[in-house]
Amino acid sequence: MNILATMFNSVFNMTRLGLILFLVILMGRYLLSRFPKIYSYILWAALFIRLIIPINLSVHPSLFTLKIFNKPINTDIIKNLGNNKTREYISSNLNIEVFDLSRSKIEYILWIAITLWVIGIILLSFHTIISYIKMKRKISTATLIRDNVYETDRIESPFVFGIIKPKIYLPLGISEREQQYLIYHEEIHIKRCDYIIKQIYFLAVIIHWFNPIVWKAFELMTQDMEMSCDERVMKDFKYDIKIEYSNSLLEFA
Repeated sequence: MNILATMFNSVFNMTRLGLILFLVILMGRYLLSRFPKIYSYILWAALFIRLIIPINLSVHPSLFTLKIFNKPINTDIIKNLGNNKTREYISSNLNIEVFDLSRSKIEYILWIAITLWVIGIILLSFHTIISYIKMKRKISTATLIRDNVYETDRIESPFVFGIIKPKIYLPLGISEREQQYLIYHEEIHIKRCDYIIKQIYFLAVIIHWFNPIVWKAFELMTQDMEMSCDERVMKDFKYDIKIEYSNSLLEFA
């Protein structure tokens, strides 16, 4: 239980600073709205790295209105909240009111929170693994077009699947002209290792599943990643494909 309490404490500290980073990135994303989306995409790395790696940063108290944001949760303090001296210390140093709860009640509440957190991680991990297995079975009958590009009638939009040897899968019935820039789009993902980065970032979502801000950040990051690829495709093709390419994106959406 002590190990889980320490891990939960670290995750809480990471997620509270993640909220600040999320707001900063939203502001930066707005300021970069007229620039290529690749810059907005890169910004998200700061948030997700923070959400995965427990880096301890010291922040000056004047930057926040609530002093509690500068104080990490100490499990030893939690265990001794029933002590009058401990409550007095917290009230004077953190500017928060401490309720007169017994040690057993505090530990019980903490135990429930940690249990729910662990259950959420397990359920989301199982869901991810099952979804991967289902998709692998779904595309097992795909037909090889060339190199690492496959075609199947069991999917609705193009995507990259696999980690070590990623493959590109296309829906059936796409014209040869459309295939050119759709394949190129997915090849950009592979060259930039987006398919790996996305899985690493989703690890942060699993760890911080209780925080809706993390889910929203992952959604916006995915949008910026896809849009940066779209911009690259339209830039690299010699002929104008904006209308045709946009129509294809709308159809798959």
